[in-house]
Amino acid sequence: MRNWIARIVARNSERLAAMSRVPVLGPCVRALGRLMLPSRGLVWLQIEGGAGKNLWMELNLRTGQGYVRGIGEPGVQNFFVQHLKPGMVVYDLGANCGYFSLIAARCVGAQGRVFSFEPKPALAARVRNNMQRNGFQHCTVVEAAVWRETGTVSFASSDKSDSPDQGTGQVTSSAEAGKTKNVRAIALDDFVKNAIAPDFIKCDVEGAEVDAFRRAVQILMADKPAIVCEIHSAENGRVLRQELARFGYSIRNLDENHICAEPASK
Repeated sequence: MRNWIARIVARNSERLAAMSRVPVLGPCVRALGRLMLPSRGLVWLQIEGGAGKNLWMELNLRTGQGYVRGIGEPGVQNFFVQHLKPGMVVYDLGANCGYFSLIAARCVGAQGRVFSFEPKPALAARVRNNMQRNGFQHCTVVEAAVWRETGTVSFASSDKSDSPDQGTGQVTSSAEAGKTKNVRAIALDDFVKNAIAPDFIKCDVEGAEVDAFRRAVQILMADKPAIVCEIHSAENGRVLRQELARFGYSIRNLDENHICAEPASK
């Protein structure tokens, strides 16, 4: 019963949020939600469309609508489906709750590997839970931020009012008491010394995309993975394009927020 209600809520979260602000009706909607739904706001729901169709995810009801419907970032989903083959190795930089890691795990199959990099412990735990629920044992969650050097970095979590999943946190140069914490950081060229090199990289690291690839020189030179990356500023886009072109990549816009890069020859 609760799962059925949760699915309705996830499909109609924006409409229900608007209803909750209506005088008289609003308190009733909020009270019903508290009565019928889990207090922590996370429920297991099955994706109904897109590249993740039929996969299970532990979702936040305030943010799960797009996941359930399978409509988030369709260009990225299509790029995954077109490029990922059984046996490939995928690095998911900034895995969040694991939506694209799950799609990758299904595409590459048990003979492939997925490495999901996520510095926030709560989100890393959800990636593990999601993988376990779907029976994927070929995914490794790396609880670290991908950065230009290995060590620790100051990480600022997003405000829950802006991002209920706190999935838009970012590496920051300033440490504010109570607002930032030190997290493990890993440079890709260091990581690959003890791990299988990637055939494919997805990157969504909230503005740190240039720094994430700054120490991926050996990977870009020797392994030439296909790349899809979310760009968070025009300057980041300009610099990253220059860097990838330097390693022989052909780059194009995937949509207004993402670029994809493929080696001219491999």
